[in-house]
Formats: sequence, C-alpha cells, structure tokens
Amino acid sequence: MVLDSRRRVGLALENLEVRDLEGMAWHSLQLMIEQQPQGNALASLIREVLGGLPSCSKPAAKSRLQLAQQALDHHGNKLPVSFMPEVVQLMLAYIQAQYNAVHTEELAKLCSLTMEA
Repeated sequence: MVLDSRRRVGLALENLEVRDLEGMAWHSLQLMIEQQPQGNALASLIREVLGGLPSCSKPAAKSRLQLAQQALDHHGNKLPVSFMPEVVQLMLAYIQAQYNAVHTEELAKLCSLTMEA
C-alpha cells in the first residue's frame, strides 16, 4: 500500500521521537523536502514540520528546527512571500510553549518549597 505524502510526513515526524528510527526519519524528511515542488506544497511540508514543535520532545524539536532551517536556507526562494509570517508565528508558538514549560516547572518548585515551609 502506498501512503499518501501527508501520511508519510506524519509517520516520519512521529519517528523522530523514536531513538532507533530518528536517523531514518530525518533522512526521509530531508528527501521529502528536496522532492517538493516549489510553492504551496513546500510551505505545507514546512508547516507540518514546525506545527508540532510545542508538543514534541526536545531532541525531536531540535531535529524539526534543523529540518525547517535547512528547507528555508535551501528552498526559501521557492516559497510564497506570504508564508514567511506564518513561519515566524509557528516559531513563536514553540518559544512560548518552552517559556511556559520552564516557568510552570519553576512555579511548581516554588509551590512545593512553600508547602514544605
């Protein structure tokens, strides 16, 4: 059974979370980026790569960020100009999630110290 490209991207992104499959997933995603025609198809792939950042592990997030950076560096001129603000928004969502996670953890530590006192 041949999987449609969207499902293949989803599986590869999921496999970035599996240590034994991470390298193969990385290579698969790189190939998908290279094979994308210009424009909306490439933007859609980058959107999927960046879209799951807030909910993935740090190693997978690092891989996703590197893939997106590589795609933008090598193929940014193929993307619609209107897509770039969306890239910024996706990155900001990830940064906000990381910021919230750090501060939530710090707040939990502070609360536990307060409860002990």
